[in-house]
Amino acid sequence: MVTNLKNKVVNGWLKIKLELEIMLIDKIKNNFNFLFSEYKFIPSNIEDENNEWVLVLILGELRLRFIEDRANLFLDIGFVNAPTKWYEAVKVFQLINSMENIQEEVIVQNNIKSNRGLLKKYIKIMVDPTIQEKIVATKLSLSLGSE
Repeated sequence: MVTNLKNKVVNGWLKIKLELEIMLIDKIKNNFNFLFSEYKFIPSNIEDENNEWVLVLILGELRLRFIEDRANLFLDIGFVNAPTKWYEAVKVFQLINSMENIQEEVIVQNNIKSNRGLLKKYIKIMVDPTIQEKIVATKLSLSLGSE
């Protein structure tokens, strides 16, 4: 009887976990559809880290990490050639502005609308391998470290 109850709890949790994963993937696909239709990003993995749902998308060497924590949606940027490093999107966007002489302030509000607008603006620049190399080479205080 205890084993049966334990199995029901585990199966119930797995069902909820799967539903939450599907909800996050759908949220990203619906709100960031240009990443899939125009740039052909593919989901790499989805996981639950410290009660935050994390989805990683990959296109070539570029990785985008979406972290959903309650009402916030955080965005980090990484590169396959530096697999343990993640960079706060706002810092990457600021660095791109500096490298490309774009005189504009970057404001991130950690929500879907803000991240979508910024990604639409910067994704064309970020998919350039030369820009990716420059970002990784800066080794400024961009890195969030091994995660």
